[in-house]
Amino acid sequence: MTFLYSDDPADPIRFTDIDGDELVIEPSPRHGRPAISLRTARADGEGGAAVHVLADETDELLAAIRRTAHHSTGGEPPHALAGVQFARRFVLQHPDHPDMHGIQFPSGTVVADTPYTGLTAAVSVEHLTGDDPNFTVRWADNTAGSPS
Repeated sequence: MTFLYSDDPADPIRFTDIDGDELVIEPSPRHGRPAISLRTARADGEGGAAVHVLADETDELLAAIRRTAHHSTGGEPPHALAGVQFARRFVLQHPDHPDMHGIQFPSGTVVADTPYTGLTAAVSVEHLTGDDPNFTVRWADNTAGSPS
C-alpha cells in the first residue's frame, strides 16, 4: 500500500476477495467532517453497499477488525496477524550502561535512542541486546517492575 502526501484527493484503495467481490476505500467527507467511504462491488453485478466512517473513528474500526479476525481463528492469530500488532515502547536496561528507550513497530523493526550516539534502527530488540544476558527489556505495557 502506498501513502500519498499531497493536497490532491487520495486514490481509492481496492481490495478483491477470493470470490471476486471488491471493497473500495476512498475519502468521502460527511457532514463537513473528514471521513472515508467503504463501498462494496459484488462480482456477480448485484447491488453493493456503502458505509461512511468518520476519520477520527478509523483507529477504533481497525482495532475491531483485528479483534474479529483473531476470534475467527479460535484465538490463534493467522500468520499475517501474528506478532506485534501495534508499535510498542520499550526500555533496555543494563547495569553498565544508561537506559536505551525505543519503539518496536508491527514488522518487528525497532528504533532506539542510543545514549551518546542518537537514534539507531535494528531488525529486532534482540539485535540491540546481542548475546549479553545482562540486558533487561521492559515493555511499556508490562506492569512496572515485572520482568519481561
